[in-house]
Amino acid sequence: MSYSIFGSFDGFGPEFAAPGVGWSPLQLPIFALLGLVAGLLGIVYVVLFYRTRAAFRAWKLPIWSRPAIGAGIAGLLIAGLYYLIPQENHLVAIGAIGIGYGVVQWLLFQGHLGLVVLLLVVGLIVVKLVATTLTIGSGGSAGLFGPAIVIGALTGFVVVSFVDLALPTLATPGDVTAFAVIGMMAFFGSVSKAPIATILMVVEMTGSEALLVPAMVAIFIGFYIAGRYHLYEEQVPNRLASPAHTTEYFAEFLKHMPVAQALEHDVTAIAPSDSVEAAGFALSRSNHPVLSVVHGDQFVGELRLADILNVPPAQRPVRLVSEIVDTGPPLLTTNSNLLEAVGLMDNEGVDALLVVDATAPKHLVGIVTRESVARFQRAPRID
Repeated sequence: MSYSIFGSFDGFGPEFAAPGVGWSPLQLPIFALLGLVAGLLGIVYVVLFYRTRAAFRAWKLPIWSRPAIGAGIAGLLIAGLYYLIPQENHLVAIGAIGIGYGVVQWLLFQGHLGLVVLLLVVGLIVVKLVATTLTIGSGGSAGLFGPAIVIGALTGFVVVSFVDLALPTLATPGDVTAFAVIGMMAFFGSVSKAPIATILMVVEMTGSEALLVPAMVAIFIGFYIAGRYHLYEEQVPNRLASPAHTTEYFAEFLKHMPVAQALEHDVTAIAPSDSVEAAGFALSRSNHPVLSVVHGDQFVGELRLADILNVPPAQRPVRLVSEIVDTGPPLLTTNSNLLEAVGLMDNEGVDALLVVDATAPKHLVGIVTRESVARFQRAPRID
């Protein structure tokens, strides 16, 4: 709906007007190089942004003053560059102001860049990184997508232009658009950790599937190089850790996971000779809603809050645990899986189950709780 309203006023054409898009299979190594550079630059972008943000947050200043300071520093930097580097109509300073789409649009029609302009574009990438992290990292209200697209496009220009200087026959002026578009997506794909979505964006931006192959090469190399570095803090590491996808394969996954994956060993134990009152105190200090009753190193049974509450308060100091212990509680064994654990907890209406050794039922191993299963599901690990 929002795009329909926007397009009604601004039109539904692509963001950038570009000449024809072309590429050659011989250029695939260059696209791979572009992916490598985009991935490395993506790491710089992410680290610089979060360290800048952490530095501003560490300052004991009013929240409203931090964006002002960040924007002020960026403004002084750009103003200084405007006078220090006037070449190409102050390209470095003007290009660093705002999102930068205008500079990208201008470069798309320049063909391959001369050495002076090329060096200016390299400087613009650096300034764009710094200006973006200062304005947004300080708490300013802006997005990271637009600057990432511009930095990626500039990276594409730089890579193809350097290759043109070294191997003029390998890249033609008509290929600049392809490298700019794929540079955008390789850089953004590396820092957003959304390679499939960015590949589809390439198709939409060019209106053709012609760049799918080089896009896949560059984007997935950038994605791999960037590794664990990404812009979005709330982005989960995999679908299994996403609450939105939990139910898709939760049961099937738990069926193949032994209880050991969610096992906790800090089980509060009491002896059959302890008083019910002492058991109540132990349960109040326990991290779990159940006590294990052990005699020596032998598991006897379990005790829950309901068992204790069934004993009148006046009798609790003199009644013994051995009188009320449940010697036949529902138990898990080391051969059980997590799906059985969750099912048994549901059937019994409890939030925790004790686990005993499958080969020695009198030997208590630990406890599995709903919380420990959920914790494993959010961040699965295979021990």
